[in-house]
Formats: sequence, structure tokens, C-alpha cells
Amino acid sequence: RRAIGAQMLAMALAPTIAWPVTTFCEAALGWRGTFVLYGAVMLLVCAPLHFFALPRREPPKRNPRVPNSNRSASPAAVRRQWRVVALITAAVALNGFVTWGFQLVVIDLFRSFAVPGYLAVGFGSAIGFIQLSARLFDFLGGNRWDGLTTGLVAAAIMPPALLALALGEGAEWSIILFLVLYGLSSGAMSVSRATMPLVFFSSAEYGAVVARLGLPLNLAFAAAPPFFSFLLGEAGNRWTLAFALLCSLGALASMALLSRMRPAKPG
Repeated sequence: RRAIGAQMLAMALAPTIAWPVTTFCEAALGWRGTFVLYGAVMLLVCAPLHFFALPRREPPKRNPRVPNSNRSASPAAVRRQWRVVALITAAVALNGFVTWGFQLVVIDLFRSFAVPGYLAVGFGSAIGFIQLSARLFDFLGGNRWDGLTTGLVAAAIMPPALLALALGEGAEWSIILFLVLYGLSSGAMSVSRATMPLVFFSSAEYGAVVARLGLPLNLAFAAAPPFFSFLLGEAGNRWTLAFALLCSLGALASMALLSRMRPAKPG
């Protein structure tokens, strides 16, 4: 869990660095030149790192048909495992639909409240630092709390963030409060998304469970930005925030149900 948390720390600064760099590159090279530049980075930097730098390991053998590799599990236990996987998927997908959806349209969202362009970019870039703070706090917490607790707190923070921006109608105080709460929630949930399965499943089962979560989560994350971009353009910021609030409440309800299914500690 600590290794995953450490990796998340480095990822938190991605939007903070990438958005200003992308804005600069677009002005200097145009959007086509920026795409070519980023594609070259993928081919010349990221691909060689994946092929040559990462160590090779044989995957552990497990039963691919169920999330738990223990074939002797009772039908009731298997049903419970599938309920857990379904709730984790719902909680993370609904929260991720908002975080990933807003992550790429938040600048346009701020502009819809008549925020100047340069301030909208600055406000959006600040999210990365707040996400880093949330991930750092979780990382420094070590084993004092688990991924489920982190996810429950993160899910509870998101609705107030959206309400603050909606009720404040883009006022400076509402944007700042939204950024703080939204950044804390999305940063903490990204750690919880990677570590929450360890609360319910063993380390040997972790890979199979995460693989089963991958498809629905990736579909939700891919659909979120164009959906929110369309909703913001066609229906306005009020409906956009209202739909995001509905998703965040669904994520909170799923996390609350998961907390009631937490395995009892031995002894």
C-alpha cells in the first residue's frame, strides 16, 4: 500500500506541470505541433521505459473465473465478493466520472462563470498541488487507516465542493473552496482506488480484482470528459454541477455500503 501511495505522489503533479506546458506549446507550435511533440515523448521516452527499464516477473497463478482464487469458497462467500467488487466499481466509477470529467473541462467551467482565461488556467493548475497534499497526507499516515477509510472521507468531501461552487456562482471564495475540497477528494480517492481492494482481498487476489475493475472504470473515465464538455456547452454550468453532485452522492452511498461490509479484524 505504501508503494502504491508513493507512486501516486509523483502522479499528483501531472496536471500542474502539463497544463501550463501545454498552453505554452499550443501558442508556440499550434495544436498539431503539440500533439506531435507529445506523441514523440510517448514513443521515445515512455515506450523504452516500459520495454527495457521495468523488471520482468511471472504473474502468480490464480483462478480467472472469480475474484477470489480460493475455489473452495462457499456460494455465499462468492456472492459477497461479487457485491464488494460491484460496490467498489460503482463508488470509484461515479467519483472518477466527476473527477476525470472535471479535470479536463474545469478551465472551461471556470470560464463559464466569467472568470478570465489566465485565472482559469491558474486555478485549474492549482488542483495538482492540492491533490499532492492529500496523497502525501495519506502516505505519511502509513497504516493508521486503510484505503476504505480514505475513500469514505474522499467521497464525503466531494458533494460540499460542488455545492460551494454552485451556490457561490463562481465567486472567488467559492472557486477557492471548490479547489481545496475537490483537490483533496480527488487526490485521496485516487489512492483509495488503488488500495481499497486490499481491505477485502489478499495480495495474491489483488491483481485479478484490479483487472476486473479496469474495464468499467476506464470506460467511465473515457466517457466523462466529452460528456461534461457537451453538458457544459449545451445545458450550462448549473446542470453540469447538478449532475456531478448526483454522481458524487451515489459514490458516497456506495462507500457507505462498503464500510458496512468491512471484514472483521481477527482476534
